[in-house]
Amino acid sequence: MPFVQINVSAELDAPARKAISESIHESLVEIFRIPADDLFQTIQGLNRDSLVFPPAYLGVEHTFPFVAIQIFCREGRTVSMKEQLYARIAGRIAARTPVAAANVFIVVLENTDANWSFGNGVAQMVRGAGKVGGAAGNATPGLQRRSLLTAELGARQVTKVHAQEIRFAPGQKAGLHFHPCPVTGYIVKGTAVLEVEGEDPQVLPAGSAFYEPAGARVRRFDNHSAEQEMIFAAFYLLDGDQNLIEMIKE
Repeated sequence: MPFVQINVSAELDAPARKAISESIHESLVEIFRIPADDLFQTIQGLNRDSLVFPPAYLGVEHTFPFVAIQIFCREGRTVSMKEQLYARIAGRIAARTPVAAANVFIVVLENTDANWSFGNGVAQMVRGAGKVGGAAGNATPGLQRRSLLTAELGARQVTKVHAQEIRFAPGQKAGLHFHPCPVTGYIVKGTAVLEVEGEDPQVLPAGSAFYEPAGARVRRFDNHSAEQEMIFAAFYLLDGDQNLIEMIKE
């Protein structure tokens, strides 16, 4: 649920501003994996005397036209994901507008669920007043829902579900492994680090959901803390009798 504030040089016309908006949103969908309809932005054109920056800073030379971007989002993205996001946004803007990549200034500001209200004076991410499957999550008075995860399983048969509560000691690591079946889960306590091979690591604080595709090599599923226990629930989507996990020796 990012909220993006975009300040641009006033000389950039409407098509350029639209391209900047789309470049940012496409990059957030791709790198931060936000829903495509999670689009909240403000765009403001500023005269040159209202956009203040040095001619050069940290080895980067700046000039007009200039774009300053603030991205407010929930905490949890890795350094690698943020670096990819900066590169993707700057590259797309440079390819689509007169703005050079060097003149794309980006700040990411992270916060928690309680810092968001999408309307009606309600903290939807805390109260769970979002939509689930196209229906209002709070259609029943007193019922609260919060969307955690949607996983595409493809054409796969699931005949039973096995659920486990699993506890990791401080600093404990799962080791390289794969699951013969799809696995979804929920972090109950502590913080996990999940790295599926070919994807960036995910930091999963308590309250986060995760998905491990069937057959995918999981390079890391670790307790992120060296001091605190981590507890999670795992749901194994089985087709008949299958092993829950297979360890891999490198």
